[in-house]
Amino acid sequence: IAIPVVTIAGNPAVTTSTGENSYIASYTLAGTETEGTINFNIDFTGLTGNVGTTVTATTNGSSVTYDKTIPTLSTVTIASNNLTTTLAKIGDLITLNFTVSKAITTPTVTIGGIAVTSINSGANNWVATHTVSLITPQGVLLFNIAFSDLPGNAGTPVMTTTNSSTVTVDRTAPAAPTGLTSTAGNNQNTITWNASMAPDLSKYILYGGTTINPTTVIQSIPAGTLTYTHTGLTNGIGYFYRISTVDLTGNEGAKSGNIVSAPKGSQTITFNPLVASVYGASPITLTATSSSTLGVTYTSSNTNVATILGSTVTILAAGTTTITAYQSGNSSFLAATPVAHDLVVNKKNIAVTAVL
Repeated sequence: IAIPVVTIAGNPAVTTSTGENSYIASYTLAGTETEGTINFNIDFTGLTGNVGTTVTATTNGSSVTYDKTIPTLSTVTIASNNLTTTLAKIGDLITLNFTVSKAITTPTVTIGGIAVTSINSGANNWVATHTVSLITPQGVLLFNIAFSDLPGNAGTPVMTTTNSSTVTVDRTAPAAPTGLTSTAGNNQNTITWNASMAPDLSKYILYGGTTINPTTVIQSIPAGTLTYTHTGLTNGIGYFYRISTVDLTGNEGAKSGNIVSAPKGSQTITFNPLVASVYGASPITLTATSSSTLGVTYTSSNTNVATILGSTVTILAAGTTTITAYQSGNSSFLAATPVAHDLVVNKKNIAVTAVL
């Protein structure tokens, strides 16, 4: 036959012979053609002028579909599995979800400049994830989504979300609080500390136990509170404490140094008022007692009037002295409130005998 006349997508094709009775026709798409299945026509005539029947379909069912529509991302969101989804710390999972307008090949995605794998989650929806590590940059986490459809039309790379969602990475933990102290009470310890200077403070975590460097959490305490009373304790037993701070992202800082405090029971002194005495009277035995059954000690405010040895008062002169009873406590009891009473020593009457 003569060189056939071929059109592809309504445009003249370049037809060349590739051997005896074999031809190839080609046309480069310009971008103005109509999308869809590409039509063609093959008109051919024998050398003697016999016209063949125009061919418009293949004999093996092959076809080419023309697609020049650039894919777009209609939904892009980013979030973390942190309690606050806009924040992330080491170990948190960042999830980037995006929906494409049409089927695409596997996109190329980076999160924080780190290449991540994307998974098709159904239809034209895709998910890319990244677990925050030491190499994840801090601050607002940037991402990039490069994608192309199945014919190879490249979409415009996307670096922002469509709902303004962001994730801020914070890998810096706040410093431990200072000034940790404890005041012992009856079956309890009251712990106090200085306020943390962390600008994004969320809470304090107080650790406690009967051995040094406790790891048991006693209480999570909200920012703004600087005291906690640990109740239900055994008097006389030493309890160790240390404390840490947690920021809004959930980063927990180092724990403070240890303090130890032993709760103590309260006690009272029973000390009855003293009966007035007289100069020259016999020594007085004091009988004050403490509710703890611990021994009571005494002092005399005026040792010119009376002195005390143990619980025995020796009268030295007329006058007034204040006798105070003390109990200073021990490992199980707090010191008692002292109780004081005045001892009045009157002058002794002089007996005069006339000698005739």
